Amino acid sequence: MLGTNPYPFSRLTEKVVEWAENTGEHIIIQSGSTPVTSDKVESYSFIDHSRIMKLMQEAEVVISQGGFGSLQDCMKAGAKTVAVPRLMELGESQDDQKEIVDALAQDSLIVPLYNIDDLDKAVEDAKKIKLNKTDDNIMPKHISSIINGFLGK
Repeated sequence: MLGTNPYPFSRLTEKVVEWAENTGEHIIIQSGSTPVTSDKVESYSFIDHSRIMKLMQEAEVVISQGGFGSLQDCMKAGAKTVAVPRLMELGESQDDQKEIVDALAQDSLIVPLYNIDDLDKAVEDAKKIKLNKTDDNIMPKHISSIINGFLGK
């Protein structure tokens, strides 16, 4: 799940396509602005929000960009999630998504993936996550915590 970010995230889609080719897993990619040309995955630029929520609820594991909206939806769906932060230095975003991924990983709500070559291990780790029901305010609480950390509070 790549969200609606206008920047391409080819680093992730290429690795997921490679993983699908090697494992035979049925993969649905919501690619946003990232072109996907493989016939080994089912790919859509954008998917209606209610449908993507249903797909995430049904998925064994969701692999997502590290954006606020995408991760909030993953948690609302109760999805076991691997989160890959987009990086500014690679032209994937206007800001790094590492802080929110770090904060959610600290609370074991997601599995962070910083080295894309470790996708197999991250997916296996995500399958083992024991999810507790989270309230709808968990993302704002984490964002607040991050901001307070930057401000030294």
